[in-house]
Amino acid sequence: MNSVRLSLLSIVVVFAIAAVGTTAVASPQAAATVGCKAPAKYRGDHARNYTADCQVCRIFGPKAVAKEYGIRSTNPLIVATEYARKSYRPAYRAAGAAGCLRGFQLRGRP
Repeated sequence: MNSVRLSLLSIVVVFAIAAVGTTAVASPQAAATVGCKAPAKYRGDHARNYTADCQVCRIFGPKAVAKEYGIRSTNPLIVATEYARKSYRPAYRAAGAAGCLRGFQLRGRP
């Protein structure tokens, strides 16, 4: 079952990455990008990862991400950090964790 959930989460990540750069807010993908634009310090792949992780974490929330990735805590900071650690090589973790944490903040609920 975890592999199925991971596959579904992976599909959402692909759609989130595809939505990066979309300007029309009429579609659900574009609506998810609002507030998830990467800060100027992130460029290229780092910016795309930030935005995609922001969208994923905004959609699923810390409880679901923690459950999916086997993270015992539901504290948003811990979940975002561990999610990035389990998802990326070290050079990409900061952008992933920051994007995920931003997504949790935008979600506004667990």
